[in-house]
Amino acid sequence: MDDPQLTDFARVMAMTRDAEVGIVREVTTPPLQCLIAHGEGSLGTHDARAAVRDLYALTYAVHLLPRKGPAPDGWHEYDVPTMEGIWGSYSRTGRWSILFPQPDFVTDPVVEAASGHLAEQRANGIRLETFPARTWLQTLHLGEFADEERTFRLIERAAIEGGHELVAHHHEVYLDDPQKVEPARMRTVIRYP
Repeated sequence: MDDPQLTDFARVMAMTRDAEVGIVREVTTPPLQCLIAHGEGSLGTHDARAAVRDLYALTYAVHLLPRKGPAPDGWHEYDVPTMEGIWGSYSRTGRWSILFPQPDFVTDPVVEAASGHLAEQRANGIRLETFPARTWLQTLHLGEFADEERTFRLIERAAIEGGHELVAHHHEVYLDDPQKVEPARMRTVIRYP
């Protein structure tokens, strides 16, 4: 792992997996590029479900490019990261962004090539964006999404005690698939900048 961007990508994935229930830590993430879709409303809307479906399809199409033809320059084996969300409110309504972090070799031409391998042309509205380096307060929520408020309050208390000021939006990293894991066992990393 001589490539510093690869190291950053792997480090962010490890930082996410190391989150613990009930323990709030300050973590700093390096700049990270992501496939992202933006929208408004709840994730139950047709547009939001389509964005999630398309992000999954495109993320896996990028990952599998070497099986469909020549590998992109700089391509290396990597684990597909989990889905993440940025929310403007606790209730998961209003403005949202759904995203999948990507290794540094993923460029707009790579995304375009991967889109061409999809059965349907679905990548409308999905862009490759780079998030700047950021310091977060992070913890792990275990349980249903509807019960996250107690975890939000834990982070808010830690912020006050540490002299931090939280911004209005929060970031979630979904470690489990809600279609495969019972709600009480769902693991979600919650971060506040």
